[in-house]
Amino acid sequence: MEWDKVEDLSQITSYIYRFHSDGEIVMDWMDVGLKVTISNVNLKLKSGRTYTAEVKAVNGGGFNSSRVHSSLIIVSEPPVLTGQPVSAVFKQGQLTLDWNNVFNIISGIPHHYSLVVGSRDGFSDVVDVSYTRDHLYDVSVPASTLVSSDLNELFVKITCTYNTGLFSIYSTTYKVLLLLHFKLI
Repeated sequence: MEWDKVEDLSQITSYIYRFHSDGEIVMDWMDVGLKVTISNVNLKLKSGRTYTAEVKAVNGGGFNSSRVHSSLIIVSEPPVLTGQPVSAVFKQGQLTLDWNNVFNIISGIPHHYSLVVGSRDGFSDVVDVSYTRDHLYDVSVPASTLVSSDLNELFVKITCTYNTGLFSIYSTTYKVLLLLHFKLI
């Protein structure tokens, strides 16, 4: 953690800092002398919780300045797969995918998705969406692709990525013959 120096007519003699979360003191006021940068690797911070760091300057008269503070949410685990499947609805040659219930996202953490649909596992010959914040996507299902002249199965991979870089991948397949059967009905 780092902060700007404070100017005071009585001269700053030290800085003190603390951490808290939801009213619980994680680390009470610690004196760090005139350092304006600290590092503490011994804190046992929990993923998904919001922590607030506060810093005060102490002057030569022993008086504390107003606190300077900043909050952050700790993310140490990737988005959790819920075990729920992607909702898939096939209508008029389009497969609408909705993965709203597939990932359990920590509230307040920016995230995005990527979607890859291919005629074979690991291929993106049907759809390749590298970045979206939405959880819905309409896939136009072709009869064939450059990779597969006879499209039998769709391989779907959805990746949910926090802005921290942590990610989880959901994979599933859909038989195209079953989708086309539903289309004819």
